[in-house]
Amino acid sequence: TGGVFKQLKKLKELNLSENKIVKIDENVFTANEKLEFLNMGHNNISELPANLFKSQESLTVVYMQNNQLETFPKDLFAQCPALMELRVDNNQIKELPKKLFESNKKFKLLNLLNNQIEKFDGKILPEGMELLYVGELGIHNCVLFAFEL
Repeated sequence: TGGVFKQLKKLKELNLSENKIVKIDENVFTANEKLEFLNMGHNNISELPANLFKSQESLTVVYMQNNQLETFPKDLFAQCPALMELRVDNNQIKELPKKLFESNKKFKLLNLLNNQIEKFDGKILPEGMELLYVGELGIHNCVLFAFEL
C-alpha cells in the first residue's frame, strides 16, 4: 500500500512538472490524503489510471497541462470532493466523460485550451463553474451550457 511518496503523509503540495514522466502508477498518491495541490504538467503522460485519486479528499488543484492526455477515466475525480481547478490545456484530449465532474460540487475552473475535442457537452460541468477556457479546440459539435454564466 502507498506509493513512492508514502512516507510523506502530511504532504500538501507536490510539483512533478518537467520530469519527462510517461506513466503514473495508480498507487503513487495513496498515502497522501492531505494533498491539496498537484502539478504534473509538462511531462509525457498519455493516460491516467482510474484509481489515481482514490484517497485525495483534500485535493483542490490539479495541473496536467502540456502532456499527451487523450481522455480521462470516468470516475477519475469521484473521490475528490474538494476539487476546484483543473488545467489540462495543451494535450490531445478528444472527449470528456459525461460524469467526470459529478462529485465535484466546488469545481470552479477548467482550462481545456489547445486540445482535440470534437464534441463538447457543457452539461457535464458543475453548476458552480466560474471560469472555462475552451479556445482552439476544433469543436464541431457543441451542446452549450445547461446553466447560466
